[in-house]
Amino acid sequence: MYTSFADGNLASLRNICTDGIFESFKARLGAREKGERVEWELVKYNKRSRLISNRAARFPIEGSAVHQAVVKISSRQKLTRWVMGKDGKMAVAKGSGKEKDVVEYVVLQRSYERWSVGDWHIWGTTKETTLDDIEDWESRVLG
Repeated sequence: MYTSFADGNLASLRNICTDGIFESFKARLGAREKGERVEWELVKYNKRSRLISNRAARFPIEGSAVHQAVVKISSRQKLTRWVMGKDGKMAVAKGSGKEKDVVEYVVLQRSYERWSVGDWHIWGTTKETTLDDIEDWESRVLG
């Protein structure tokens, strides 16, 4: 997904992403400066990926359902932005090109129609729910 985004490959993103995250990537690509080039690199995995959640729900239409899984991925990544310099040559944008340790919770989704399973697509990312998050929600909802 990130390689396709860095490359500006909308066709690939359309194929692997659900509508919401695809539209977000499309808008971000449209906002890139003319001539800007982006490179994304997975340097290494810091830990093994881990399945955090695996849920499915049926829809009221016979044979229709959705299946979502959340995978925790801990990795070292590098994003480098190249922009046109004052001398007319491409140069690394200030603050980019540095390796960064990242923990992501990637949400994958697939749909069922007439009980035929579809392909997995990237729905988006989420954050880990903390005890404070639950307590805040309870105080807002339950008073």
